[in-house]
Amino acid sequence: MEDTVQNKRQMRRYTAQQRAEFLKQWKESGQSQRVFSSEQGISYTSFNNWIRAETERREQKPGGFVALNIKPDSSGVFAEVRTAKGAVLRLYREVPAQYLREIVRACPNCKGRRA
Repeated sequence: MEDTVQNKRQMRRYTAQQRAEFLKQWKESGQSQRVFSSEQGISYTSFNNWIRAETERREQKPGGFVALNIKPDSSGVFAEVRTAKGAVLRLYREVPAQYLREIVRACPNCKGRRA
């Protein structure tokens, strides 16, 4: 039990640059995540989280937006914006881009994850 507590205290923190370098080496190695992380002395769970975060960062659209649908609608909706976090913003008329930008900045559920 003491050994486990001491190991957790000795866990190392890696910079974003170090994590990126490990991910690059892993991709080039052809090894499984588990084998590579073990050989490098990195927790498998941490390494897996790095891969997941990198994948999410790459797949995320700029500004966290997922889609913009502009179509005639009997409900009077001019445009609908869905963010990566699932927020939906419906506009009932055309608005200036600056106005939309201010709304998105003020909305906590509109902000995308930043890397």
